[in-house]
Amino acid sequence: MVRDADIAPEQELNYLRNFTSGDPQQLDDNYRKRQGDSPATALEDLWAELERHFGNAAGLTQAFIERLCTAASFGERENAELQKLADLCADVDCLMTHLLGLAFLNYPIAIRSIVDRPPASLRTKWGKMIVR
Repeated sequence: MVRDADIAPEQELNYLRNFTSGDPQQLDDNYRKRQGDSPATALEDLWAELERHFGNAAGLTQAFIERLCTAASFGERENAELQKLADLCADVDCLMTHLLGLAFLNYPIAIRSIVDRPPASLRTKWGKMIVR
């Protein structure tokens, strides 16, 4: 997602730092320290290393599905949780071209377990918006 954006290498390194945690974030920190005079080279090397360590497409796809299911479970007045779900859905939408396994989310049967989790009042509103 970030990799295809038209942004400066320094900014991409910052995004990667802010939106990762654990081992991937540590790896990003190491490459940020090494960047020296060429952030573009450091970024290219970082992406190669991330792919080597964490590039299992099936594992990434499963992790996003689990995150969607978890994020979709929230209460009636939890607006911040709804926003997190919306942000995650936008992320997944962008990642569908890179993680081909996510394409199954284009089918109603696949998203049923996610769509059934939010409060009933919200599901009713979604139904009205979809019918239009």
